[in-house]
Amino acid sequence: MKRLANERRITRNARLGKILTYGGLAIVVAGMFVVSRYPNSSSLALLPALAGLMAVQFGTAFMARWSRRPRLDELADEILKGLAGRYALIHYELATPHALFTPGGAFALILRSEDGEIRYRDGRWERTTTRRGLRRGGTRTIRSVETLALADAEAMAKALHKRLPEAAEIPVEPLLLFMHPRAVVHADSSPIPAFHAKKAKEAIRRLPRRAALSEAQLAQLADRLGLDAAR
Repeated sequence: MKRLANERRITRNARLGKILTYGGLAIVVAGMFVVSRYPNSSSLALLPALAGLMAVQFGTAFMARWSRRPRLDELADEILKGLAGRYALIHYELATPHALFTPGGAFALILRSEDGEIRYRDGRWERTTTRRGLRRGGTRTIRSVETLALADAEAMAKALHKRLPEAAEIPVEPLLLFMHPRAVVHADSSPIPAFHAKKAKEAIRRLPRRAALSEAQLAQLADRLGLDAAR
């Protein structure tokens, strides 16, 4: 399987996360020093301290996504490792985090982290968990799964067809991948293909075939995105 990723974006966002986190902390500490040293000037230190706290929040979120290893793109690579060379994952391009191209179609790959029993029935997604420690068990609806997945696929289709007008007839579908090791997926009736990570490779190989990018088109797309393919 080929991997194509915007490594510059990954590096830039990881660096930005560190700058925001540590810079924000420095601003907060400086504000606390000003307040302790000059109590009458505490109001002047309030706005910078709030800005520092916001920077820390954004920076922490960036670091969780872009600096913590393994990243989501690395997890996706590992899950689908071993697929043939006609399969390709493009990360952080095409208006979706993970775009999967197979001999049988193009997909916006949506990674889900829920644990428990995941079930699609009666037109909705449900998650059933057991009581564990302080966490209460029970069955709850997972909201907006299809809406968000279809929006991702639509955005990817627009980006793909803009970059590669020659592939305008290639449809893009969403594909849900549940990654949590304690997840059990029952989604045979789902209108959107959905699998657990452990069964993903075989399930993807067996998906109904639709119009797909040729190897030449995939290479052309990678060239236009400025990405180098790696296995």
